[in-house]
Amino acid sequence: MECMVIVRSRFARSAWERFCRSVVGDPVHMDIVLTKPDTKSVRFCYSSYMNQKFEMVLMDKGLLVDESMQNSCISISDDEFDRCIAYMQALVDGHTNYGYLDAMLLMPVRFPSMLRSDVQPHCVPRSIFCSQSAMLMLRDCLDKEGRHQVFTCCPSYFFLF
Repeated sequence: MECMVIVRSRFARSAWERFCRSVVGDPVHMDIVLTKPDTKSVRFCYSSYMNQKFEMVLMDKGLLVDESMQNSCISISDDEFDRCIAYMQALVDGHTNYGYLDAMLLMPVRFPSMLRSDVQPHCVPRSIFCSQSAMLMLRDCLDKEGRHQVFTCCPSYFFLF
C-alpha cells in the first residue's frame, strides 16, 4: 500500500450550496485527506470553511459516507506524505483565515491558475480557501521531478478532472 492524497469534493445539494455554485461553480467545497499505511491519518481531513480558521477535523461516519462528496486519489511517496502533512499542519497551526477575497474574486472568473501571485512556494499564506489549499499543497509538496510533476509545474491541471 502507498501513501495517498485524497481530495474530497463536495457537489452542491442544499439551497445554500446551489447559491454558492452560482458564484464559484461545482464542486463548492474541497477537503484534503492524507493517508499513510499503518497510521490513523485517514480519519482526519483538512480544510478551510467560511467564517472559520483552516482546520483539521476528525471525520465521523456522516462525513465518511456523505454522498455529496466525490473522492479523487493520488498515490504519493512517504517523503511527499511528510511534506503534505507538514504543510497542512502549518495552515492549522498558523490559524490561517478563510480567503474570502480569493474565493469570491479569483474562483468565479476561472483564472488559468487559482494561485495568488503573492503566495510564494514554501510559504504559508495568511488566508486561503478550500481548493486553493489543495493546489498550494500539491505545488509545494509533491516531487518536482517525480511522477506528479504536472501538479507542481501547472497546478491548475488538477481542476480538469
